[in-house]
Amino acid sequence: AQAVLGALDPEGLARAGRVCASWARLCEEHMEAACHAHGWRLPRNPRAASLAPGPFPYRALYLKHACRSCFCPGEFAVRRVNRHAHAEFLLCKRCALQREGVKRGLERMNLTIDLVGL
Repeated sequence: AQAVLGALDPEGLARAGRVCASWARLCEEHMEAACHAHGWRLPRNPRAASLAPGPFPYRALYLKHACRSCFCPGEFAVRRVNRHAHAEFLLCKRCALQREGVKRGLERMNLTIDLVGL
């Protein structure tokens, strides 16, 4: 199973990890490697570490920093139309600027892309 999971990209790992808890545990090691490849680390502060969601922190860390549309590293925050709202999720440059379907979907949900970047 590890050989098959090792061949998956992060999007495939995220999908495989939703099958069941045992698959999620197997995928977590590969998600850790993907996070480290991008320089993303879990918080070292004990207080911040207590906020880590669930038993699969590297999957949560990857999904927090990845483009919601294509799973590559996110560069632009997507916010509610109120400019002072926190980021709902991230999009990469390609998805934020070139994919018309993404833009139309955001408009329907009353979201906007913060093109200043992170």
